[in-house]
Amino acid sequence: MRIYIALLLSTLFSSHFIVAQQVIEINPGVKLTFPSPPSLLDTLGQRVYDYSDANGYYACILKMNAVSVDKLANLDRPKFYKTIFESMQDPSHQCRLVNQSSGSISDVPFADFYSTCKPDPDFPDVRFKRLILLGSDLYIIDYWTYQSNASKSHENKDLFFNSLKLENISVSPFIPSAINSSNSQKIDWSSYTWVFGIIGALVIILFFLRKKPKK
Repeated sequence: MRIYIALLLSTLFSSHFIVAQQVIEINPGVKLTFPSPPSLLDTLGQRVYDYSDANGYYACILKMNAVSVDKLANLDRPKFYKTIFESMQDPSHQCRLVNQSSGSISDVPFADFYSTCKPDPDFPDVRFKRLILLGSDLYIIDYWTYQSNASKSHENKDLFFNSLKLENISVSPFIPSAINSSNSQKIDWSSYTWVFGIIGALVIILFFLRKKPKK
């Protein structure tokens, strides 16, 4: 019993470490939760975070200063989003747009696109994309998976897309020079408080297991 509990505690502490790495601060105040720590490709004016597992491909592309500040006030966002989506399509993949929808997060409008593409062992054929312009920066969030995983595709997409959090972000146009230029990834400690709760419960169980019965 003690060995089993020790192994369980070890697993929980390992999970504590993994969960602590999941929440990535893409930009100051902009956080997105990946299933596991993503890789990062940081180039001039663009950062790409991506991760792949058995469930699919997860990615977030940050295009900095995608729209000049002086054009934000008169920008037709739905048209802008559709144009960006179409420009990112590879004709050789023969993708078909199944559904397009819109929504908002913290009063910032976004557009979602759901496409299916020709079967290809090298590229997932079920693709979800969310575009959201925050100030002058464009965030492109992708979840791709295979048709064989279609039953869970919408659930996995929702978990990933809806993990996007905007904290203390102004939705009005802002001056690029005022942006915090830090590219560091920060841990959101609140995301794994449940782990401490489980550990606390196990400590109580251990206490009762070790308690000697009365003679």
